[in-house]
Amino acid sequence: MPKKRIGELDLLRFVFMIMVVLHHFEETKFSPFGISVEFFFTLSGLLMARHAEKWSKSVEGGGKDLSLVADETWSFMKGKFRAFYKYYLCAFAFQVIVRSVIVDCLPAKTIIMRLFRSIPTLSLSFFAISGTSVGNYIQATWFLSAMLVAMFVLYPILLRNYRFGVKIIFPILTLFLLGYEYGANETIGVWNKWAGLTYFGIFRAVSEIAFGATLYYISTEITGNERLMQHFKRPINRILLTLCRVICYGVPLLYAHKTGFGMKFTEGFDLHALFLLGIGILLTFSDLGWTIPDCKFTRYLGRISVPIYIFHKLLRATWLEALGVDSVTMEYAWIMVGVCVVASVVLMYLTDFLAWCIRKLREARRENLSA
Repeated sequence: MPKKRIGELDLLRFVFMIMVVLHHFEETKFSPFGISVEFFFTLSGLLMARHAEKWSKSVEGGGKDLSLVADETWSFMKGKFRAFYKYYLCAFAFQVIVRSVIVDCLPAKTIIMRLFRSIPTLSLSFFAISGTSVGNYIQATWFLSAMLVAMFVLYPILLRNYRFGVKIIFPILTLFLLGYEYGANETIGVWNKWAGLTYFGIFRAVSEIAFGATLYYISTEITGNERLMQHFKRPINRILLTLCRVICYGVPLLYAHKTGFGMKFTEGFDLHALFLLGIGILLTFSDLGWTIPDCKFTRYLGRISVPIYIFHKLLRATWLEALGVDSVTMEYAWIMVGVCVVASVVLMYLTDFLAWCIRKLREARRENLSA
């Protein structure tokens, strides 16, 4: 199934990921972070809906056979795991070998206990039970865990009845879950608070991924209307749409900066910022206005975003331990972010090389067995 790449979204992946890294390196009021997670959840939902729609239109699709739905769900989720899990395992090995064995010189018993406590984190299942320890290895994984759990719930709904899902179920889930989150916490940014049934991080993921899927349906309705698209392609309308998209991304970024560069947004603006981001993503995905074209550079930035997310916190912890400090100032944070990005890319290539070697060994073994 061919995948259409959108250069602007790949670039935005990288920009919002750098915001996450900077926030974790320099946790003060000047850390631009707040809305990054909402961007990634929403975009994930949009791409998930695109995949589900293509499958439902295929020869075997249509969502009538429960066994086909189950098989396709597992196939889709395995693809999601493959996209990042090798980097996840590399981060885990880095933590154990470099930090516990070489740097901290911990006794074998302590390392074994930490490994045992890290099983929920390693399996990305720690969101399932209240109070489950996330162990001592691999931090900043709540987003991946919440995303996978939410997709396991939402994706089969789309496969069974795509139009009913994106037109009825998902808009309702978005409004009611966001309303519940905001009513309970006065923000949608909570993830590690137990909500009685599950963590708020799961509600956050489900609501925003459902929001993204709804946006995909709206996008297909817009782009499928030839008369409307011709109207949007007029020069003046393209200028206005481009300006609208800049505002939709720019205002949430100002809010995410917390100080708003002097604009001083009030608390609770994160819900408004989410919907502005959604409109921006919708306009970009629908190719409305002038967008940044797809090229090798934007694809590369999109590719390295996931490894940066997975590796950055263990690199930060290792760096701060080496310096003997708990935090750094803003000036040094930017330097550390740059080094962190380079180190993450190096670890990405190392992981890819090891994965390639393992794959070649497995292929050679299968050939020997079949000979």
